[in-house]
Amino acid sequence: MSARFGQFGNLRKAAKKGIGLTIGSDSFCSSLTPYGKTAIGEMYSFVEKAQIPVMDTLVAATKVGAEMLKVGDVTGTLEEGKFADLLVLSGNPLDDIRNVAVEKMEIIMKEGKIVRKQA
Repeated sequence: MSARFGQFGNLRKAAKKGIGLTIGSDSFCSSLTPYGKTAIGEMYSFVEKAQIPVMDTLVAATKVGAEMLKVGDVTGTLEEGKFADLLVLSGNPLDDIRNVAVEKMEIIMKEGKIVRKQA
């Protein structure tokens, strides 16, 4: 418990110092670790355990991640000339980070094309 508390405490300190944080997953895609679910869980931990504000967590998951991967010029934010990669959720994540959930994804758009839409 104390090691885990230290982990989240250090994460919170890094965020307060302006160190770039991003959301990611070291897991491979399998039926045991479906891609994306572990990253969503990491977002929950940022907010609920490390007490990082929801907006900062969303920016870490999108803009900062793209910048760290050196693809911020084409993705990570919604701007003219960039890929239109986005999620439409049934709930507002600013109200509750747990609104970022697979079952709440109404529309998934990749490069401006809808790849999944709830019926």
